[in-house]
Amino acid sequence: MAHRLSSLAFCLAVVGLLPACAASSAATGPGPRVASSTAPSAGSPDPSSSGSTNKVGGLNPITFPLEACPHAGGGPTVVALFDRACDGGDMNGCHEAFVRYACGEGVARDMRKASERADRACTRGFAAACGNAGISLLSLPDATSAELARGVAALKKGCDANEVPACNNLATAMMQGVGMARDEAAAAAVFAKLCDANNAPSCGNLGYLRMTGVGIAKDVALGMALAKKGCDAGDANSCNMVGFGYLNATNADAGDAVLASTFFQRACNAGLAAACDNLGQLYADGKGVDGDMRKAEGLFRRACDGGNAAACTHLALVLTQKDAPAAAAPSWHYEPAATKY
Repeated sequence: MAHRLSSLAFCLAVVGLLPACAASSAATGPGPRVASSTAPSAGSPDPSSSGSTNKVGGLNPITFPLEACPHAGGGPTVVALFDRACDGGDMNGCHEAFVRYACGEGVARDMRKASERADRACTRGFAAACGNAGISLLSLPDATSAELARGVAALKKGCDANEVPACNNLATAMMQGVGMARDEAAAAAVFAKLCDANNAPSCGNLGYLRMTGVGIAKDVALGMALAKKGCDAGDANSCNMVGFGYLNATNADAGDAVLASTFFQRACNAGLAAACDNLGQLYADGKGVDGDMRKAEGLFRRACDGGNAAACTHLALVLTQKDAPAAAAPSWHYEPAATKY
């Protein structure tokens, strides 16, 4: 039984590295996405997540989107059997255990245990698990220097084995300086090569770098075109970035806000919690759409339940207003925040 896990992000994403169920970005601002791996064989990458803001701003940390988790099924007994299989040397058992621990299926979510299972399979030669190992290790909020080094090594091993998601995520780590020296220009070269091979998250990541001019020459029009390519190929975070691009356009007008809302809607429909939060802010503001606090509340709730921390704050502000109508209205501005998720 093989499960495709989506990644972020991160792409390290600015907000998608590698696959698997990751926690949605709580930080604001578009960013790279993580691509996902499958087992027992590799497949096309899935999107990563990003945060909310109409300022195409700074890089966001690695994220691991929860909404990307499959319904793996099975209770504690099933997880115990997969652990037993993994301990006995069965690599698919290690992968299935990884899925359960990463997604909290049949057992409490535990990313350290999940990363250990994936890393074990990777070191035993199961290349398709290397991307999962890399992203989960690099995503640990309290990762040790040894874990960061193992995460980078896993991504390099997967990329050397021509696992495209691992290459995409390795470039994201390079772009953000996670576990290695930061080198946006080198990362852009990798993204460009992968995008030419139609890897959707890489197109979005390269689009982000072009739109922001981080490490390479700034070209907003080209960046938007690249992000649209990723979006049209099914990468939700690329759609989210296109929305940011329209909101941040020079001399942006009401028409740009309408276009932004349509791309946020596409990404939200695809399950990207950050995009639901972005769309909720537009409904709360009446920007690009008719103002509708009921719709905004529903979108914030959906995004919050999907793991987006900023959306939980926005939902709380809406509920506070309902309880105290005379209170000052919250300001729905889109300044980027370097919140770590």
